[in-house]
Amino acid sequence: MDSGSSEFWLVSDTCPQRGSRLTIGRSTSRTVRPVADHTWSAIYEDGSSVTGPLVMDKIDIEGRILPLFPFGAGDTLTGIPATSTYDGVMGFGPSKSSQTKIATILDSLVSAGYLSRGISGWKLSRHVDGRNDGEITFGEENTARFFQDRQVFVPNLSSESWKFNIDGISMDGSEVMPARVGIVNTGSGVMLVDPLDAYAIHNTIPGVVTLRDGSYGIPCSAQPKLSITINGRSFDVDPRDVVGEHIVADICFSNIVPDENRETGEWLLGIPFLKNVYLTLDVTGKRMGFAELR
Repeated sequence: MDSGSSEFWLVSDTCPQRGSRLTIGRSTSRTVRPVADHTWSAIYEDGSSVTGPLVMDKIDIEGRILPLFPFGAGDTLTGIPATSTYDGVMGFGPSKSSQTKIATILDSLVSAGYLSRGISGWKLSRHVDGRNDGEITFGEENTARFFQDRQVFVPNLSSESWKFNIDGISMDGSEVMPARVGIVNTGSGVMLVDPLDAYAIHNTIPGVVTLRDGSYGIPCSAQPKLSITINGRSFDVDPRDVVGEHIVADICFSNIVPDENRETGEWLLGIPFLKNVYLTLDVTGKRMGFAELR
């Protein structure tokens, strides 16, 4: 489930890297059919890619049927899609940016009359908590998951991604940088930021080291208190979500990663941030919401 892309695709039954994954094709579905002379491709933030033909089949989401829905079959995978265990990707970005030129599943459910609004509500779980309580709600928010009086909305600044204004970013209670631009991406396992901002943030954490690839290592025992202010409300990031996987001794990867492809002052807020908020993506209202979790 990826807010950073807009395509729906499944691994093809002819894909060399399919392994034991569930696939789409003539060997797995009696109703699938090709879309004549149509191929597609997608390239993700990390450089991973997927290519293949367009196909059609029935899509059933909790009894909501989309007959002969066109979507991508992944014949050739590179990067993470090639080595992962997931069967495909469902994109929740704006339909305009779809590289298959097909409306998203969410927009299609609205067009078919199953949903009154193109809204999705997101609660991402934290593995170390052991709750396994992540969920996505189609067409509405799950208000039992967040405090409604601690929710803010911001307009989407882009027709091709989920982009919004950040008021400021603080570390340990002190503002490190003022207004920035954020991009919501539920498919990214890190926060990708302008390299100058990455340097400024890590300069506030004692014991930081610069790794060979330009990213940062931080003490595994560090308790960095990152806070991001959106439309007047500050959202704290659990230190466990800033400190990444172990490297060596007491050094762990930082989940705040410099990215030379970011525009100046741009922060791509991936899973480490999003685990700390309830996220609302409102296609119809061209806005997104952030709320404090219960």
